[in-house]
Formats: sequence, structure tokens, C-alpha cells
Amino acid sequence: QGRTWSADTGFNTGVITTNANAIAGTEDDVLYRSGRYDSSTLPELRYSFAVPNGTYQVRLHFCENYAGTMVVGARVFDVDIEGVRTFENVDAFAEVGARTALIKTANVTVTDGRLDIDFLHQVENPLVNAIEIRSP
Repeated sequence: QGRTWSADTGFNTGVITTNANAIAGTEDDVLYRSGRYDSSTLPELRYSFAVPNGTYQVRLHFCENYAGTMVVGARVFDVDIEGVRTFENVDAFAEVGARTALIKTANVTVTDGRLDIDFLHQVENPLVNAIEIRSP
């Protein structure tokens, strides 16, 4: 689709997870076959990217691949972007079901040369599969 993806970078903590499942709702299954989750014993997961000041569209890609959290309410977390609560009570399974791509999009303004995304615990461990940063 003309997009270039880079390796997982810019994170402060977390653990990589991988799987070989077929993923519904996307032609980019490979994006959803790996992800980074944040164990509750670690600090909150933060991604921080050096970018020029300006406005960006941030697209967060999620997919519930872990059988232990394939129940509504089993994995719930919040997402702050640039210090603002952008998504509350993210529950990919509740929104789209198991092994199905979910994309959440927000427009944000960066004024300090760093785009910061925080994934905050509620129930179980926050998990993100891919992050897209685009100029709108």
C-alpha cells in the first residue's frame, strides 16, 4: 500500500509477542503477528519519537491474539498521546473480536520535538501491534 514500516523502536520497556495467526480485517497480517505488551511489573509502556514540531496523524494498530484475553474486559487500557488521554478503555476484543485488526486514529500537535505515546494499565497488560505516524 505504499507505506514503509520500520523495526520496533522508541520504546522504554515491554516484551515482544509473536504468533502465526491469520488476521481478519486487514491485508497486512504481518503487522498484527507481533506486538509489544507491558507487564504490570514494568513501568508504563511509552513510545517516544523524535519528529519536527507540527501536526501528525497517529494510527495505532491493535489485535487480540492471546487466547487468555479473548473475553470482553480481559485486556483494557488507556492511551495518552502528547500527555492527553486520547483513547479510554481500549478493549480490542470487545470492539472487533479475536484475531481481527483494529486501528485507532488521532490527530496530534507536537511542540517539543518528541511525539510521546503512553499505554496505561487497567486490566491485564496493554498491547500494541504497530504505530503509524503520518503528516495529515
